[in-house]
Amino acid sequence: MKIAFFEIEGWEKEIVEKELKSHEVFYTKEALVPENAEKYQDFEIVSVFVHSILRKETLAKFKNLKMIATRSAGYDHIDIDFCKQNKIAVYRVPDYGAHVIAEHALALLLTAVKNIPQAIEKTRKGIFNYQGLRGYELKDKTIGIVGTGRIGKHMITFSKALGMNVVAYDAYPDEDFAKKYEFDYIDLEKLLSVSDIISLHVPLLPSTYHLINRKNLSLLKKGVIIINTARGEIIETEALIEGLEKGIISFACLDVIEKEREFAKFQKTLRAGEVLPDSTEYKTFLLNYYFFTHPRVFVTPHNAFNTHEAVRRIVQISVENILNFLKGDRTTLFVNIVETFAKH
Repeated sequence: MKIAFFEIEGWEKEIVEKELKSHEVFYTKEALVPENAEKYQDFEIVSVFVHSILRKETLAKFKNLKMIATRSAGYDHIDIDFCKQNKIAVYRVPDYGAHVIAEHALALLLTAVKNIPQAIEKTRKGIFNYQGLRGYELKDKTIGIVGTGRIGKHMITFSKALGMNVVAYDAYPDEDFAKKYEFDYIDLEKLLSVSDIISLHVPLLPSTYHLINRKNLSLLKKGVIIINTARGEIIETEALIEGLEKGIISFACLDVIEKEREFAKFQKTLRAGEVLPDSTEYKTFLLNYYFFTHPRVFVTPHNAFNTHEAVRRIVQISVENILNFLKGDRTTLFVNIVETFAKH
């Protein structure tokens, strides 16, 4: 098999070579995008990360593509319908360590309520006093967890350990888990109105697009803290800004922003001094800059997954997915997305 790994780092190459030594494997640091897809058209298996945009215009350029192994849990960067129609298997890594995302969400929350950046900056200036750094305690606060999959469940256990009251919303409630950890599932509107903190842990689907928006902004409890380590498009950017400006939202803790892949490309074009193409997305891009300088917004660059242990697991599981596909094994825990969708 001719296999290509995109967005690959040097240490990842060592793991891949050890397991796939009997195959022809190509490595590149660049992402797979429409502009470069044609030169890779002969590969039968491609492994990508989230910056590779595998829409129809990209995938249609491949002559013999049989499998996509995305090194991510999410797959909104892949045209699943096109893959189903053309019998291209799509594998992902649904759990490379869900706890690491929850850890990052908690770290962002503590960063906000304990004034960590301000405290560090103050002492770096040689000012060793606590004036202006008074924070908030988390014990007895109500946290609303939106989405109780693997990541949401870890966030619940972490929150419980800190003495917080937990409520949750999920389209498919896990009542056994709720009973074990003593929290209640409630509807989304009620969760928005009673939560001091809201942490989002849902995939990006048509039903979760702009889940928090200008229409339901008024339902939020005044002073709420919003945490988003899922996908930027789950929150309407204008709603988040309006909530901050009106004092409805006290802190926003974000590891993701709307249109972040396009925004990264936009920034790269600006830095290179190139002419910007016409785009209706510029408004969202410019609004994103608002978050970078706002004193009550803490933004990290989609970094929640990025631990030494987790990224190694991602590569190892992705290689296992490729080996399982080559063996014809479709019963692996890390299931073929296309087959799963076809059955349901």
